[in-house]
Amino acid sequence: TDVIDSYPYTAENGWACDSCSACPSQLNAPGTTVTLSQSINSTETCINIQANNVTFDCAGFNITGNGSGSGFGINNNGFNNTRIKNCNVLNYSRGISLSGIQHTLIENGSFSSSTYGIFVSASNYTNITESMIKNNRQEGIYLANASTSTIWHNNVYSNNLSGAGFYNI
Repeated sequence: TDVIDSYPYTAENGWACDSCSACPSQLNAPGTTVTLSQSINSTETCINIQANNVTFDCAGFNITGNGSGSGFGINNNGFNNTRIKNCNVLNYSRGISLSGIQHTLIENGSFSSSTYGIFVSASNYTNITESMIKNNRQEGIYLANASTSTIWHNNVYSNNLSGAGFYNI
């Protein structure tokens, strides 16, 4: 294991991060894999993906907001070919927020107790699979202007407005 800029890196796993402030500095390089090394909390948007071809792996750890309904757990605004996996995101305005991107895979996660579990707008080829989306204040999954998206083999339940909302698809 090498250490670069105080963050551990391994060829097998890529970068590891342990806080909302540490993760974005690793998520700004194309082709990067970043793995969360512990559960993290924030009072605002926590993770901002800032490059194409990025994998963010929470390794089963939680990303938890303060429950005020503000901020996003994971945000991607305009960066393509993203994979988000093994994340448990709760207590945000949007657990995951995707806007203006192409080709995203969200897999094996849990998105709960937010206003929207997963919010996708103006993004195409979004695949949401093998996840639990529950107990959100609005829709569990919100898709607007998001063509060629796939929602497969998820547990979506107990969301206040609906399990999934589709707008201009």
